[in-house]
Amino acid sequence: MESDPFKDYPSDSVFSGIFNVRDKKLAYLPSGDTVFRNGRIPDNRVVRNTGHITVLQRANQGGFRDNIAVTIFNTGNQKIKVEFKSSSVTSQFNRKNGLGRAKFPPLEFKDSAIEAIKKEFPEYEVTYK
Repeated sequence: MESDPFKDYPSDSVFSGIFNVRDKKLAYLPSGDTVFRNGRIPDNRVVRNTGHITVLQRANQGGFRDNIAVTIFNTGNQKIKVEFKSSSVTSQFNRKNGLGRAKFPPLEFKDSAIEAIKKEFPEYEVTYK
């Protein structure tokens, strides 16, 4: 692996992200209480409850119609867990695409997001909810 994106973060780090279902791009930022290993707060850390929208605005990769939310948990030992629940970005994605008001994306989009995450973190075991 060329570079471990989590090398500067402890194993309990959390990242709010978005996945563009059209162009298959992933963007994520540290969120919630995540700090660097040295205890410093990342300049780009986003608030947990509105983090997905902030990442969407900063990533410049389309709007609600194109993106679903992902939350990436660095659980340690080269393992990450991904969750998809979002009452903001994913709910808007579903509404904009005539899929209702669900807070979770359809399975086909989860599968595409997991593929992108596995490419982003090739040395990590990826599980999802």
